Amino acid sequence: MDLDKLISDLQRDEGWVPYVYDDANTQRVVPGYRMIGNATVGWGFNFNGAPMTQAEAMPILEGRASKAWDECKIAWPWIENAPEPIQRAVANQLYNMGLNTLQKFTTYLGLLEQGEYEAAATDLETTLWAKQTGSRALRIQALIRSALG
Repeated sequence: MDLDKLISDLQRDEGWVPYVYDDANTQRVVPGYRMIGNATVGWGFNFNGAPMTQAEAMPILEGRASKAWDECKIAWPWIENAPEPIQRAVANQLYNMGLNTLQKFTTYLGLLEQGEYEAAATDLETTLWAKQTGSRALRIQALIRSALG
């Protein structure tokens, strides 16, 4: 069998949908939606019938992590000269909360830019994000503090 032709057929027949939808009625799944069929995305990827494997998800994670880092470099050019733990901390946060939300952390980001890593880690403790993310925030604070040397 010609796998390339099968893939082309499936792309055509399934159609590309970039968000999660209900395969019973093609309704977009949003918070509060009551599912009738199966949660599906992409070219008919039914996650109930065939859950995504880590191997399948890894290229997505790699692409989105790279995108997060690219967004960091555009938003905060100073970050390219920051220590690697600072770069990782900020990219992790951007991945988690998005650029628009992270940009609101002006005190924290200003402290990072100035190299005031202990103060930045302490400032991060005061945020709602830190309360919501718990151990993730603690790990990121430790990562920031590791840049102190």
